[in-house]
Amino acid sequence: MERALDEIGYVSVPEELLGSDYEGPGPLVLFEARPTWWTRFFGLV
Repeated sequence: MERALDEIGYVSVPEELLGSDYEGPGPLVLFEARPTWWTRFFGLV
C-alpha cells in the first residue's frame, strides 16, 4: 500500500500526528473543542 501511495505522490502520515494540536492559521478557532491536524484537513467528520 505504501509503495502504491508513494508512486502517485501521496505521503502517509501516522495517525498519532493527526491527533496532535493544530496551532496554525485558519478558521479552526471557531471550534468548541481544541483543533487538531485531523480537523484541519478533514473537518468534523
